[in-house]
Amino acid sequence: MKNTHFRARLPHLLLAALILTNFIYFGLYAVQRHLAFETGAYDLGVYSQPLWNYLQGRDFSVSIQADNGPLRWANHVEPILFLILPLYKLWPDPRLLLWIQAAGLSLAGLPLYGLALRRLQNPWSALAIVLAFFLLPATEAVTLFDFHAVTLSPLFIWAALYFLDTALTARGSSLWFWPAPPPASDSTRFKLSTRYGLAALFFLLALSTKEDISLHVLMIGLYLLVFRRRWAEGGLLAGVGLAWFYVTFQVVIPHFRTGGDYSIFISWFETLGRTPLEIALSPFTAPDKVLALIFRPDRLPPLAMLTVPLALLPWLGLPWLALAAPSLAFSLLSDNPTTRQLETWHYAAPMLPFVMLAAVDGLARLNYQLSKRKSPIPNSPPPNRAKSKTLIGKIIFLISKKIFLIGKSSTAQGKNPSRRSMLLTMLTLLLLLTSLGYHYLRGYSHLARLPEWPQVTAHHQLGQELAEQIPLDASLLAQAQLIPHAAHRYQLAIWSGPLLPAYDYVWFDLSHPKLPNRFNAHGDLLTGLIIEHSFGPIAATDGYLLLKKGAARDPLPEALFTFTAYDQLPPQARPLAAMFGNALRLVAVQPDVRRLTTSETEPQLLLYFDVDRQPAQDYNLFVYLLDAQGEVIGATDYSQPALFWWPTSRWQAGDRRQVRVNTIPWWTGDQTRFSYAIGFSTSDDAWDRSARLPVESTAIAPLDDDTLLPVAAFRRFAGIAYPVSLNPN
Repeated sequence: MKNTHFRARLPHLLLAALILTNFIYFGLYAVQRHLAFETGAYDLGVYSQPLWNYLQGRDFSVSIQADNGPLRWANHVEPILFLILPLYKLWPDPRLLLWIQAAGLSLAGLPLYGLALRRLQNPWSALAIVLAFFLLPATEAVTLFDFHAVTLSPLFIWAALYFLDTALTARGSSLWFWPAPPPASDSTRFKLSTRYGLAALFFLLALSTKEDISLHVLMIGLYLLVFRRRWAEGGLLAGVGLAWFYVTFQVVIPHFRTGGDYSIFISWFETLGRTPLEIALSPFTAPDKVLALIFRPDRLPPLAMLTVPLALLPWLGLPWLALAAPSLAFSLLSDNPTTRQLETWHYAAPMLPFVMLAAVDGLARLNYQLSKRKSPIPNSPPPNRAKSKTLIGKIIFLISKKIFLIGKSSTAQGKNPSRRSMLLTMLTLLLLLTSLGYHYLRGYSHLARLPEWPQVTAHHQLGQELAEQIPLDASLLAQAQLIPHAAHRYQLAIWSGPLLPAYDYVWFDLSHPKLPNRFNAHGDLLTGLIIEHSFGPIAATDGYLLLKKGAARDPLPEALFTFTAYDQLPPQARPLAAMFGNALRLVAVQPDVRRLTTSETEPQLLLYFDVDRQPAQDYNLFVYLLDAQGEVIGATDYSQPALFWWPTSRWQAGDRRQVRVNTIPWWTGDQTRFSYAIGFSTSDDAWDRSARLPVESTAIAPLDDDTLLPVAAFRRFAGIAYPVSLNPN
C-alpha cells in the first residue's frame, strides 16, 4: 500500500525537484551575471531605478529614459510593480528582481504540469512537458536577460487557464476541443465560483505584467467564443482584453509620454501604421505589407526557435499556437532585429504560454490520430536500459517506463488501450530527445555544448566597491553596463559620447567586453577627458575610471591600465606559441563567444603576450577574417581598447600583456566556417604587407609571406559560432 502511494506521488516529487533545481540553478546564474557586470541599463537599470525612486516618494521616476517620459508608465504599463514594491523595500537590491524572475518562470511549471496532465491523462508525459519547457533555450534567455515584468506572464496565464479549465469541466465542457478529452476526475476542491474567481485573479495579474498581454487575453476570449462556444467566458475575456488594450495604449502611455505621443515602440512598425490601432488592423487593411514582412528570410528563424525544440508539436496544436499571434507579430513585423532573437533577449516571454500549450495539444492530437491506424504496435514495455550510465538516460527511461505502465493499468480497467499508451511513450521520448538535442546545441546550462557561467573576479569586486563610493544623492553619468550597480539615485543617465557637466560623477570601465572601440569611441572619450575641464579623476584603477565634478585634474595613473596585464593564464586559454619580430611573443589565445543579450554575434578573442624586449616603436595589431579556404576577406579598422590605452611602445621587457579583441567590423552570419588571424604592423594600413612584422611559429603555419598568424577557428552551426581546432583535420 505504501509503495503504491509512493509511486502515485513520485511524479509530483520529481516535479517539485525539477522546479527547485531550475529555480536555484538559473537564479544563481542570473545573479552571477549581475555580479560579473553582465547586466545593463536595459533592462535591469530601468526597473531598479524606478522601484527605488518610488520608495523615496518620487513615484516610478526613471531618468534613464527621460526623453521618453519622466515615469516608467511612459514606456510600459506594468501595475505588477506595485506588488513587487514591498519585497524591494525589504531588500532594495537588483538581485531581488532576478530571483523573482527565476521564481516566476520556475513556478510556472506547476500550472503547466496541471494543464498537461488534464490534457494527456498521464503524469509522466506532463512531467516531460515541464522538462521540455525548462530546456527550451528561449525560456532560459527570458530567465537570464536582466529583468522584465512580462516574464511573470506565463505563470499567471497558465494558472488562469488551469482554473478556467476546472470550472469548464465542472460545467461539462473543457478548454480542449479536439479530440475531446475523456471525463477528468476533478480533484480540485474549490467551488465553481471560487474557480472562476481564481481564474479572473490570475488573468488580471497577467494583464498587470505588460500592456500587450491585453491582446493575448483578447485572443483567449476569441478562442473560447469560436472553438468552445463559451459565450459568457469568451465574451468577458475578449471585452476585458480589448478594453485594457485601449486604456494602456491610447490613454496611459500617451498621458505619461513627453509630448503625449503614442508608445515609443510604434516607430518599429512605421511601414504598417502610425498608431497602435492602425498597426493592429494592418493584417486586414494592408495584408500585402504584412505578408511581405513575414516572408523575409530573417523572419522565419523565430518560428523555428520556438517549435523545433518541441519536435514541431506546436504546429499540430495550431489553435493554441495562434493565440501567440500578437507577440509573434510584434517579433516578425518589427523593424528592430533584436525582437527576432528569441534565444538571446526576452521577447519570447508572452509567446511561451501558448507555444507550450500548443505542444501539449499537438502531442495529444498526434497520439490520438496514430492510435487509430492499423499498423501493429508491440504490446510490450520499452527495452530495459536502466543501466544507462548517464542521469539523463535514466530519467528518460524512467519516464517512458512509467508512461507505459500507466497505460497498461488503464488498459486493465478498460479505459485506454495499451496501443495509445505505447504511442504516447514513443512520442514523449521523441519530445524529450529533441529538446535535449536542441538544448545541447543552443542552450545555456551545463548540459549544453557551449555553456556560459560568468566568472566574478577581483575586477568585478572592485567595481562594486567603487559603486558604493558614489553618494546616493549625487547625479551620475555612467556606462550602460555599470548602471544597474548604481541605479539607486534620482538623476542617472547612460553615457553616449560627451561628458555632460550637468552630472556630479561620471563612471567608466574601459576594459568591459561591451565597450568596443568602434568608430573610435575610446578616442572620443579621451578627447572629452582633455577638453572637458569640469571633471577630475578620484579613482582610476584596473580599467575603472571614476570622475567627479570639481575634482583635481590629475594625470591618469598607470594603475588605470593594469587591465592590460595578466599574471597567470586562465584555464580556458589555449596555448599557441609564436614570435612577432624580436620582441612580442604570443603564448595563448582564448576564444570568447558571447551569446546572451547582445546583437553582436561575432566571437571575441583574448590574446596573451609575453614581452621579450621593449618594442622599438608602436605597432598596430590588426585582426583578419579568413574564409573557409583560408583567404583573407576582412580586417579590423580601429585599435582594440587595450592597445589604444596602453600601446606597444609602453610595453616593457618582462611584461605579460593581454588584449581583448572586441572591436570587430565584419559579420560572419553567412559563413559556415571561418577563422581569425593576427598581424603586427608599423603602418596604419592593415593591407600593407611590407609593413608587417615577420612571425614564426612551430604550432601553426603563418600566412601571407609569414606575416599573419591564424589564431582561432570557428564553425557556425544552427546560427552559433563554435570554436574548433585550427587544423581542419
